[in-house]
This record gives sequence, structure tokens and C-alpha cells, in this order.
Amino acid sequence: SEKSPLAFAIFEIASYSLVLLIVSKAITSNNSIWKVLAVAAQIQFGLNSIFHLYSAIHFSEYSPGMVTGGSIGLLSTYFVIRFVIKHKILTRSQLMASVLIGSAIAGLAIGALYL
Repeated sequence: SEKSPLAFAIFEIASYSLVLLIVSKAITSNNSIWKVLAVAAQIQFGLNSIFHLYSAIHFSEYSPGMVTGGSIGLLSTYFVIRFVIKHKILTRSQLMASVLIGSAIAGLAIGALYL
């Protein structure tokens, strides 16, 4: 069943608000969990970008989000991961936790499309 535009907008606003909160806490807090969650959110954005691009190719049609995903989503994920590694913002195990959390969120988001 297709979600209404209002339900989609409410979900997106709530999701982005949560990400903004997490990122602001990652910047202002010494607690590394916020940094792990912020990187996880970025990884989710990158995986979401890949999903949109794959959908467009697989179904040979426009997929909403493929333009921003293919440009902003993938590039920002690349630069965030590169920055985090270069400046040792997370340990290797924290980075892996971010990858797992971000992948789980992306999987749940994609799965929710089919509910």
C-alpha cells in the first residue's frame, strides 16, 4: 500500500530532525556514542543512495532520490568516512559498529517500503 504524501512528509521530517539532534550531540558531546550514531546515519544515507540508483537501473525508470543520492548522498558519505578515518574520530570497532547500525537502519527503511 502506498503511503500518503502527508505520512511520508511527517516521517521524513521526524527522521531528519533526529539526525540533526544526533549530529549536534556528536559535535558538542565527548560521548563517542553520538559520533558512532552520526556516522551510522551517514552510512544509512549512502546505502539509501545506492538503493535509489539500483532501483532506477533495475526497473529502467526514474527513482525518487536517485539524483541527490547519486551526487550528494554518495559523495558526502565518502567524505565523512574519509574524514573520520583520517582524523581517527572513531576506533576501528566503533566504525564497524557505525557500519552495522547504519546498515540495519537502511535495511529497515527499505523493508518498510514493502509493508
